Amino acid sequence: MWIRSKIWSGLRSSCGVPDEWVLPVVTFGLLPAYFAFQDADMMLTRMFRRQEKPLENNSVRVLFVCMGNICRSPMAEGVLRQRLAGRELPLPVEIDSAGTHSYHRGAPPDPRAQAAALRRGVDISGQRARRVTPEDFFRFDLVVAMDDENHAALLELAAEEHHQKVRLLLEFAGDASRRNVPDPYYGGTLGFERVLDLVEEAMTGLLDELESIGARRRAELEAGPGGTPDEDVV
Repeated sequence: MWIRSKIWSGLRSSCGVPDEWVLPVVTFGLLPAYFAFQDADMMLTRMFRRQEKPLENNSVRVLFVCMGNICRSPMAEGVLRQRLAGRELPLPVEIDSAGTHSYHRGAPPDPRAQAAALRRGVDISGQRARRVTPEDFFRFDLVVAMDDENHAALLELAAEEHHQKVRLLLEFAGDASRRNVPDPYYGGTLGFERVLDLVEEAMTGLLDELESIGARRRAELEAGPGGTPDEDVV
């Protein structure tokens, strides 16, 4: 029983196996099958990329991505929504978040993430976790990863033509010495507060980038087909 308990704990903390999988994995020795399923799911997702119809370019779209879409990326989505309320941009901004894995598909954000965000006036309770799809790279102008691991996973999933859309959140914070927003899932309350601190540091730079994209796109829309955008628009 003690050994089984240790395996149970290890699967949850080290391997990222979701709670609903732990019992069958431990009881029936299904760990290889679990990871084979995850690998096959990702492979099939890459194989069946669809060519989507062109989207109307009347908005700017940003997608935040972490591993399970229940901690870091929902908080980033919520903070950006809050910041947008106080800043006027050239075009509307559409915001979403997703995970590179499907561990928590359909679940709300972690209660600790919700509580930490709410302490700063950000309500993320209505969000639901989903997994990144190949279509996301076509739809979104920016796909913003929380750390190097998820950044690499996104580049592997995306077609090469969309690689320039994949960015690290802390690129927008202006501090080249930091790249990763740490995953707070296995820690305590302070970890979630730290994530929010880093997210907020990156918001001004990210908003500037969204404003730049929006200004260029608005100029293109106003110029019309074959027109030349106003040179004063940057």
